[in-house]
Amino acid sequence: MQIIAFLTLVVLILLILEQVGFSPKIKYFGAALLVVIIVVAVLYERNSSKKGSYKRELVLHFTQGGELLCGGVKVDLKHFNYENGTESFVAKKEFENLKGTIVSLKDCEKSK
Repeated sequence: MQIIAFLTLVVLILLILEQVGFSPKIKYFGAALLVVIIVVAVLYERNSSKKGSYKRELVLHFTQGGELLCGGVKVDLKHFNYENGTESFVAKKEFENLKGTIVSLKDCEKSK
């Protein structure tokens, strides 16, 4: 559905450029600029989607009892809680040696 809406927008922009009567150089420049913007947007979305997918995979691994290595700290379900809003792991209060430890999800990877 997004692709159809996007293509409709592109066609409308091209029709408007056709009606306004710009010189061919300006039309080609506008079309090239539009293509560059589209390519950058697609690449950004693809990269963002991959990062989001990897983060979901890490959280799923953690919630299923797996262990993560986050900046030298071993994070597991027994010692940490996952905070969804901040995408971080917060140490449980009953463990004095970890008291106040907060680890960001972006620093984590699956333990081997």
